[in-house]
Amino acid sequence: MVDETKLETSEGQPSFIISPKHDNAWLVEKAKETNNRLNGIADDVIANARELTPSVNWHDILTITTWHGVNRPVYGKFAVQRRVAGAIGNMARIMSWNMDNPAVVYMSGAVFVKVLNEKLESLGYVLETLKKGESLLDEEARNIRISEREAESGKFGVFRARIIKSLEQYATSHLPMAGNPAYLELLRKIPFTGHDSMAKEKGKAIRAFKNGDLTTALEQINASLKRRSDSMWR
Repeated sequence: MVDETKLETSEGQPSFIISPKHDNAWLVEKAKETNNRLNGIADDVIANARELTPSVNWHDILTITTWHGVNRPVYGKFAVQRRVAGAIGNMARIMSWNMDNPAVVYMSGAVFVKVLNEKLESLGYVLETLKKGESLLDEEARNIRISEREAESGKFGVFRARIIKSLEQYATSHLPMAGNPAYLELLRKIPFTGHDSMAKEKGKAIRAFKNGDLTTALEQINASLKRRSDSMWR
């Protein structure tokens, strides 16, 4: 049996097999049904990312995908649902995109690059602390822990590199504005603008994006993300 995920085009690029997802009519119909809508969008985001990069362990990646709620953190699909599904779904609805639109597929993969960046940053901090001897572990236990964390960091680093490569290849072959860095940066950042405090700037950004004014769109997104980040530390 041929593994379709590894087929290549005549130019040597992977032939991405992206299955149909929820269409725009569904996004419009379910706009006010929060739980059902976000649940379906989260399923689509995860499926898009899996199909974009089938060569990584998605069980491991979803295990570290986290959203820190008021009472406790949630993981996996529920974290995707809480953290990015609203923003991605709203963008798709407003832009009249289906959930398998190339821009949505790109955003879906980009979500997990950020997840892996956060995990690798956390592991880097842990390793630095262990190597400095700033722990209560004896030397043998500390060396074992260092070895485990280095292996974990190496694994997730490989996953990140593979997803980034898939994103680059997919953008080149499926996104007409792939040569515009601002366009790709917007697609990477928009999923993380779902918090209510960002609504004003996000609305302006999406209107500017729809009108082709990518400079204004990116300025608004960056402003909203900075304000959200700053407010978390007040």
